[in-house]
Amino acid sequence: MKKKTIKKSIAVILGIIIIIISVIVVTNFSMLKAIYYLRQGQVVNTKFNTSIPFEYDNRAIVVKVKIQGRFYRFFFDTGAVCVLSKELWNRLNIKEKAKMTQGQDSQGNTLKEDISVLPLLEIADLQFKDVGIMTLDIKNVPGLNCLGVDGVIGANILKKLIWNIDFENKQINVTDNPDVENIKTKSDGILHIPFEKTIMGQPVFDASITKDNILEVMFDTGSNGGWKFSKDTKGGVMSLPDDIAMVYGRSGAGGGGYGAIDTTYIAKIPQFEVGNDLIKNQLVRFDYSSTVGNKFLENYNLTINYFENLITLNPYKVLKKEQLRSFGIGFIYEDNEIKIGSFIKNEKTELPSIELGMRVLEINNMILSDSVSTDQFCNLFYSETNIMDKSDTLNLVLLDRNGEKQKYILSKKNLIN
Repeated sequence: MKKKTIKKSIAVILGIIIIIISVIVVTNFSMLKAIYYLRQGQVVNTKFNTSIPFEYDNRAIVVKVKIQGRFYRFFFDTGAVCVLSKELWNRLNIKEKAKMTQGQDSQGNTLKEDISVLPLLEIADLQFKDVGIMTLDIKNVPGLNCLGVDGVIGANILKKLIWNIDFENKQINVTDNPDVENIKTKSDGILHIPFEKTIMGQPVFDASITKDNILEVMFDTGSNGGWKFSKDTKGGVMSLPDDIAMVYGRSGAGGGGYGAIDTTYIAKIPQFEVGNDLIKNQLVRFDYSSTVGNKFLENYNLTINYFENLITLNPYKVLKKEQLRSFGIGFIYEDNEIKIGSFIKNEKTELPSIELGMRVLEINNMILSDSVSTDQFCNLFYSETNIMDKSDTLNLVLLDRNGEKQKYILSKKNLIN
């Protein structure tokens, strides 16, 4: 892996959305303090092998955490530091020790969050002490606010142990025994990925589409997506014969809300290299950062061995053929309204005269209230009845810029096979 001699990065990536805090150059004492505290956290137990059940909803791993005698729901995120919601922060009467003053989310929005240390945090029968934490207004983070979580378990307490995530049985197994048996044999489908750790402990590894194009990819159980590469690399992809879809609009969200209007891309890549293995025929989104998330990882029984800096992915089911099926539009939730946030376009897309920012009044004969609640938004797009996944047709009534109602019927199409 190529060493970075000029910059260090802190990546804080939270679930369905991805939050990235990048420290390009540390120029003041307050940032040094924030990094110092956020790196803290260690397990109290020794010689253990513990099992932790988890919920898996919308490709998000959620575990029970105990703090000061009460249980809370926390998001399990290898690409994050530990986070408390503002409500839990205030309930526990946490005192600020530092402030993140130079943070940015994945959309370039500025983040200024409080930093502190939690004396004790418990997961199953494990105890973690002096845990560095950051506060975040979770209820106002699009997507993350639908999970009903109170915080995030992040890399600052994961980085010194061995974590096995069994998606098939919805169970995490964790140990401090460096001699635990690990899958090192080379057989069909088993992937071995050596990694390095960021300054905060997040696993990052090299991937390459071509020999001259090496990317640093974050291993991110906090993402519900698949493979995502920095869009700076798209130039090498545009010449490939595979279908490419362009995503235009505000399609991403971070801790500071939705980003500015921009263009990203989705393409099927015939193969790319990870470690000594080849990953074949995957849809890759060319966006703001490089990550792999649970849409891909959920097909494997995976182990993150922080003693050996090795990730092992052992498949337990056959990977489905990757397709991009879409209505050609994306929605955002802003100011208690659901709006058209983005378009997905290629030669197979035939969109009517829909414009970015048009307000949704009706969707599949469901009339939306003048002030759409978070619960209503979540039930539409993040529940088991997710309208984008379960429907093949969208009947929309939208409000145009002149205040006129416009009706549209959209059909789901295979944009990339």
